[in-house]
This record gives sequence, C-alpha cells and structure tokens, in this order.
Amino acid sequence: MSRAVPKGLLSVFACGVMLCAIPSLATQKSFQSTTISNIANDPGAYDRKKVAVSGKIVSLQVLRSFRGATYVSMVLIDEDQVDSLPALTVLFWPSHPLAMGDVVTIEGRYHVQWRFGGLEHDHFVDASKVVREGEVELPSASPSPRIQL
Repeated sequence: MSRAVPKGLLSVFACGVMLCAIPSLATQKSFQSTTISNIANDPGAYDRKKVAVSGKIVSLQVLRSFRGATYVSMVLIDEDQVDSLPALTVLFWPSHPLAMGDVVTIEGRYHVQWRFGGLEHDHFVDASKVVREGEVELPSASPSPRIQL
C-alpha cells in the first residue's frame, strides 16, 4: 500500500530547503573588507570582487558620462599613509556632499579595468555605498544626482 505525499507538504519542504540556503547565499554576496595597500599589491585577486575599503579623499572630481549624467571620481589613500601611493580611484553616482580630506568607507566592486560613464578606467571601485567617517550611513547612490563640492 503506497501513500501519496500531499502537495502542500512538498511545498512546505521546498520552502524550508530554500530558507536554509539563504544564509549561505548572503555570505557569498558580502563585501570583503580590505585596505588600499592590499588591493595595490595584488589587484588580480580583487578583480570584479565586492570590497569594503576605508581611506582619506586626496582628489575629488565631478565628471559627466557620455549620456550627460554627473558622476564623481575620487582618489583614496589609506588613512595612515603620508604619501599619495598606493591610491585607489572610486567612481560613484553622487547623492551627498564630500570634501577633500574626508575619511570615508566605501563598498563596491573593484575592477582592474572597466567602462564607467562611457569611459575606460583602470584600477577603480564602482561604489554602491559611500559613508563619511562619523556618519551612520549616507543615502544610497542615485541615478539623478545632485552634488555640492
């Protein structure tokens, strides 16, 4: 005598399996905390990976994409550095004011070489989040930005 398994029970089982898999997926998607020096010493190990980096802004430039959207290119160095090398370029769609000398933590994907704003860029992070030191969290990047420098 065989007993059929109710469809509802199979659905509950499938949902349970999916919920167990979610924590492992979340850890795969997290940002790897590192330093600018580590990235500069082994850029290939970080290429196209999500990174979280802190540093001091030593250069800040507003640029326009080929479609006319405003984006920002900033150069960061490790906070304890005295010279400007190694440095890391960070590109992002601005949504808040930043200034030279600000210490920020950024999260984004590092690229050895990639296109951003219609231009080729080398050794940069396409940042999805920029948080200034001492602030809880700034709003996420916006496709229609307003910047104050």
